[in-house]
Amino acid sequence: MDKPSIQKPKIGKDLLQMFMLQLYSDPRCIYREYIQNSLDAINEAVKLGILSKKKDGQVVINIDKDFIKVEDNGTGIKAENAAKTLMDVANSIKNGIDTAGQFGIGRLSGGGYCKTLEFCTSYQGEATSTVVSMDINKLRTIINDDTNKESAEDAMTEICSVSYNEEDKEKHYFRVTLKNIINSANVLLNEDEILSYIRQTAPIDYSTTFNTLINSNDQKTFVERHKSIDKINVSFNDITNIEKSYGLKVTGSGDEIVKLRYFELPEHPKYGKLAWGWYAVTPFSVQIKDEKDENAGIRLRIHNISLDKNILDPLFRESRGNKYFYGEVFITNDNIRPNSARQGLAPGKEADALMEQLRKYFNNVLHSVYYRANKLKNLLSKVGATADRIETSKEEVRRTLASQLENIVDDFQKALNRTGNDEVNDIIDIYAQKYKGELEEKVSSLILTYKTGSMPPASINSTPNPAHPAKSVGDHTPTQPEAPSTRGKGDLSPQSGTKTEEDKPKSGGESNTGGQRASDPPHQNFPQKTPATRGEAAETGKSKTVTINSLINQLVNSGKYSDKEIKLLKEVMERMDIFCPKADKKKLNQLMMWAIKSVTF
Repeated sequence: MDKPSIQKPKIGKDLLQMFMLQLYSDPRCIYREYIQNSLDAINEAVKLGILSKKKDGQVVINIDKDFIKVEDNGTGIKAENAAKTLMDVANSIKNGIDTAGQFGIGRLSGGGYCKTLEFCTSYQGEATSTVVSMDINKLRTIINDDTNKESAEDAMTEICSVSYNEEDKEKHYFRVTLKNIINSANVLLNEDEILSYIRQTAPIDYSTTFNTLINSNDQKTFVERHKSIDKINVSFNDITNIEKSYGLKVTGSGDEIVKLRYFELPEHPKYGKLAWGWYAVTPFSVQIKDEKDENAGIRLRIHNISLDKNILDPLFRESRGNKYFYGEVFITNDNIRPNSARQGLAPGKEADALMEQLRKYFNNVLHSVYYRANKLKNLLSKVGATADRIETSKEEVRRTLASQLENIVDDFQKALNRTGNDEVNDIIDIYAQKYKGELEEKVSSLILTYKTGSMPPASINSTPNPAHPAKSVGDHTPTQPEAPSTRGKGDLSPQSGTKTEEDKPKSGGESNTGGQRASDPPHQNFPQKTPATRGEAAETGKSKTVTINSLINQLVNSGKYSDKEIKLLKEVMERMDIFCPKADKKKLNQLMMWAIKSVTF
């Protein structure tokens, strides 16, 4: 039997429909594709000496009511090759390793959104520019005609026209123009939307403020690596040199960025190094909301161009996990490439290895980071709330609350135990500092004052009994036994059953802690002058407070301190007395009595 002859394969016209009209689900991707092509052209111009450095490369994007224009000052294309290069489909010399592009189809992606797609280019040293214009409306007619059996090559020839114009020899550029926008115009021509997209995806620099975080980082090897990634200048309408929008604060949560934490995935035994990255170290107080923050999540980048923003979400133990972070992962393995739509990675063993290593890092390390942060945040909030309750509660319940506060603080301190994980220790350091700066002094004072067993001696909480004068060192005269206390548990008032000034209800919105009323002028926070002098007892309600002079006399009688030391202590106590709010005088008096007693006996 004779074997049938093998006919030459035919590439149908529907291939053009896929490449030019249906390649991307997100229309904004066309901006990424054209910027990516510009990056390759600029890098080539640097290699050839046409540009001195990458930062001299410029991509200028302009949009108006019915057109989009993207132009770069890269090499351009020589006139002898321009028409064929621009009309060919998937016949590129780009390999995705040395170049960001890899298939030679990205430039066609704008066809799905306009009536005419036009390319214009000029190469340095040539006095000619080449214009290739594609009639996309005509292509739609060909594709929709089921009786038309043209090949993709024939259809492309039919819709394209080529012309040549005179040009300045020194010019070198490539420009693509989408004329008469007909699809997704509400997105593609929305300036705010496109500016945000460029900031997220393009290989551009960071803001000056964010660069301070990079430059001040102590992981110096990563700092140099971070500063050397591909960056070009991109302008959009009237906005020149667009920057990534990372700042010193996480917009979607309000958290301050304390520093950057760099990481590198372990070297794979078979495929070598795969990627490294950074994320912003913050208190991780809440999830970052996508609708409020374009930078939410850790992004995966190749040649410093971002892939789909959500590609790493499934690698976290919880789908919400990635929304606690700002960050980027930079792929360093040449065999890991994006798929044709750049919405994910092309299949490959190296890509599989990368995703598995990222999954382990996210699950074992970053999961612990935001979980520890959540635990410490809740405990710290509980400490603050309990401390506030003590200050605003009645005297008889403060001791119980102080005991509860001590237990909560103990739990918080246990959660601050450092680990062998630097990433988790970053969080521990943040919350330890927050406690120290915001609550430690207040909490320590409350526990010392009200906690059962940790209170100052009973004599500190009442006026000294004349029957039991203070003893000097060496005085062993026995004192009369005190009568049994009739105070209830938690009652720290001077006399059981008698309401103190703090227990009495306040009027006019004044708080139980002696805070300033809304109607009071600022100076009422400070004690007002009274006829009493600082050497005499001042009347407060029905009870007397011990004077500073009487307390200082105890120091003198102890014989432990020099005149200079006593004078300094007196000045300190007087200064405290001046600035203490009137309603808190009793507490200050008790504290000073306890302090004097502790250093004299």
